[in-house]
Amino acid sequence: MRVLGSSMLCCLIGDPVEHSLSPQMHNAVFEHLGINAVYIPLRVPKDALAASIEIIRKSNFLGANVTMPHKESVLALLDEVDGAASGIGAVNTIAKEGDKLVGYNTDGPAALHAIASRVSKLSNKSALVLGAGGAAKAIAWLLVEHVAELHIANRTFERAKELARALSRKGVAYSHPLERGVLKQLLPKVDIVINATSVGMYPRVDETILTKEYFLPHHVVFDAVYNPLLTRFLQEAKKAGVREVIPGIEMFVLQGALAFEKWTGRRAPIELMRSVVEKELGGGSV
Repeated sequence: MRVLGSSMLCCLIGDPVEHSLSPQMHNAVFEHLGINAVYIPLRVPKDALAASIEIIRKSNFLGANVTMPHKESVLALLDEVDGAASGIGAVNTIAKEGDKLVGYNTDGPAALHAIASRVSKLSNKSALVLGAGGAAKAIAWLLVEHVAELHIANRTFERAKELARALSRKGVAYSHPLERGVLKQLLPKVDIVINATSVGMYPRVDETILTKEYFLPHHVVFDAVYNPLLTRFLQEAKKAGVREVIPGIEMFVLQGALAFEKWTGRRAPIELMRSVVEKELGGGSV
């Protein structure tokens, strides 16, 4: 891959960013399609977010991805925010459109596709989302329209209540404190269990919110964390003999593909993107 003085830039803004495989994935696509662009990771502390957005605005950028902890705070720094991203209250993709920076959320559609492709008749199912941050909001905002009922559990109960109230305008949503006693009572009543927190993400791969005794055979279990490929959360679910596990790579690759299409206007080679990420994660199957 050649980086030229004329190369356009894309970047990942977050803190930390060391764990991300977005650079490998997107740079492989740029090279494969002959696009004169390069994708770089930028570790951006909270107090440097505004300055970083101005650099993207004024420099040779196609756009950016946004990850923790900036998905929510970045909205106020953009010129426009897509309707879905505005409703979610979180942006994970910025596209430079003329002289404007426009915010989108590709996490939600990617997660919904990953779940819907594995679960038939979502309208008859109940789902539990663990977490109430940017990823949880993106997943819940779309999922609540497709399931019979949605439960939100978060350590800070007020955030769970706030999210459930917002979701109640779109579907049936309930809030719960993320406490093991509460979850023990709730989990038999839900069909889909989603970890939308960063717990278990590399390098803290031994951590999990739930262990095998909480999962049941009828559960479909999805983890938004994609690194490692098989998180401790999914390992515990498999030990419990759940119906199916869905790894975070499903969401990660598709959200990246949707972002790429916003930046370039070209169709993303999804299978190439998946193969790059799988190789980086050591291959294998879930």
